[in-house]
Amino acid sequence: ANSRTKSPEEISASICTLCSEIRRVEAQAVKARKTLEREIQRDRQRREVERRRLEADLLRRDAELKKLSEHNIEEAAREATRAKMDVLQRNIDEAKVRMQQQVDRARQITEEEANRVRNHMQQLGRRTDEELARIREEGIRAIAATHDRHDEERRNEAQRTTDALTSYNENR
Repeated sequence: ANSRTKSPEEISASICTLCSEIRRVEAQAVKARKTLEREIQRDRQRREVERRRLEADLLRRDAELKKLSEHNIEEAAREATRAKMDVLQRNIDEAKVRMQQQVDRARQITEEEANRVRNHMQQLGRRTDEELARIREEGIRAIAATHDRHDEERRNEAQRTTDALTSYNENR
């Protein structure tokens, strides 16, 4: 709410500044999204390494089971399979929980960033509307002042013409 009137150049500069701010906020949102995507990819890679390790562990245990006597093989195999399945199921459940947490966090960050950008855009729109309304009012006042000045000039011209005719008629 400046007391002085902003020039079109100042208004244009203000709009450019606001546009730059929007681009900066959008760039931050893209950067946050890419960071989350990289974190999700690293977690997937960690899970894949863990899965391979578990598979190798299973193969090693299978080899150990083959060394056992025929009598113990069936019971040991059942027990090992149950243990392996339990470990795998726990790992799967933990991975699902971690993945869902990452997805939820990414969604939350994306929604927060979108809300921030939306609010910023609305604020820019309001500022632009206010600035345009102010410019429109100044234009209307300037046009009215021009009309008033022209009307005054015409009245003065008419008065001079009337005075000249009156003077001419009196001198005749």
